[in-house]
Amino acid sequence: MMLVLRDNRIYLDHKKYEDHHPLTGYFLPYPDTTYDGLVTTINKDNMLNWVYVDTETYQLKYGVRAEAQPQWTGPMTLIFTKDSELRLGFTGWEGFVAVEEDSGGWAVYFDKDDNALENKLKDKAVVEIEVIRAPLEWYKPTETRAGHDEPD
Repeated sequence: MMLVLRDNRIYLDHKKYEDHHPLTGYFLPYPDTTYDGLVTTINKDNMLNWVYVDTETYQLKYGVRAEAQPQWTGPMTLIFTKDSELRLGFTGWEGFVAVEEDSGGWAVYFDKDDNALENKLKDKAVVEIEVIRAPLEWYKPTETRAGHDEPD
């Protein structure tokens, strides 16, 4: 599934979000740090926002620098696997999870404490995911994936 942007949060593409802007991330040096951060276009005009992890909820979000600055912004990296996949890493590892929301959508979080967000969420489905960097042409539109309402 592709990651999409909605209301300053990042979600797995889902039939509810098929018209939302995809996360089209790439790395840039994060200002006033020694590491790279991740930016994404947020609209068709190619406006950029920083991707960050919310320090309270651990949810993956995006926003302007003023919103991102007090949050965890990196280091964001690519992790190369033996299968030649390029996976997104944050602080050196791939601790991303999808969390089912009451609306039925799946929001992306970073499981910083490696405990399925045990201390952050109650009574929510939490599924480990791999965030793989892939060209947009690999993405299959939602209508060709009938029946896939949940992360694989």
